[in-house]
Amino acid sequence: MSEKASENIKAEDWAGEMGERWLAHVDKFEGMIAPVGDALVATANVKPGERILDVGCGAGATTLALARETGPTGRVIGLDISPALTKAATKRAEKAGLSNTSFITGDAGTKTLEKGGYDLLFSRFGVMFFEDPYAAFANLRSGLSDNGRVLFACWASPMMNEWILDVMQCVTRHVEMEPPTPRAPGPFAFAEPDYVEDILTKAGFSDVKVDPWSGTQYIGGKGMRAKEAAEFVLNALSIGDMARKQPPEVQAALLRDITEAFAAKETPEGVAMKATAWFVSAKP
Repeated sequence: MSEKASENIKAEDWAGEMGERWLAHVDKFEGMIAPVGDALVATANVKPGERILDVGCGAGATTLALARETGPTGRVIGLDISPALTKAATKRAEKAGLSNTSFITGDAGTKTLEKGGYDLLFSRFGVMFFEDPYAAFANLRSGLSDNGRVLFACWASPMMNEWILDVMQCVTRHVEMEPPTPRAPGPFAFAEPDYVEDILTKAGFSDVKVDPWSGTQYIGGKGMRAKEAAEFVLNALSIGDMARKQPPEVQAALLRDITEAFAAKETPEGVAMKATAWFVSAKP
């Protein structure tokens, strides 16, 4: 057994190293969470001409999808803390010929927004990393029009997500883990619906709803085989940071065990695993 490691998946350095890592594996990341993003865009039911802020937009996949929905009379701004990602997203929008979207770099929790400038505040897994989520959502609310709305996706509990549960079970065979810190900034910070409702209500939102989305996602996107998917997890996800601190024999064992776990879920389309997210909606 190696030295004790933290089970907490902390708020990564999205402005720096984590943003660069996402960009390096962008196709795999986006392929993996595409089912959630596609469902969230459909749920948004965007109308032509709407003004939209895509919070934590990453490399712009959802921003571009929203821009197509709102059309030339609308406007979509992608906001992300990573300059590498907003630069890449800008190039993608230019290549796609979408002139109704643009990207800005900044922290959505503190950046000054145009008061009432947006009809929709949207985010696919981009709002769980705020150090002070209460203040961050109060700031976001300032940018929402009186008749606007909020819609974002956040991960449900790891116990409801095979993709992380299976990985963590493999890890704990070889590494002693500290108990996770509930509600700490990170992918699963908003796992508790009551906590999310409290944040939004105290930030001034009303009609808060937390609805489950459940479906299948493919680790690393469609087409990945078990070992490739395991390598993606260890090279690209934050759990890999912990793995790289272990002795070589532990790293090899982790790769072997995760590969075996994924092989049990391998299909002709890829490593298919059940996922659950919360779709959170609210009004100002």
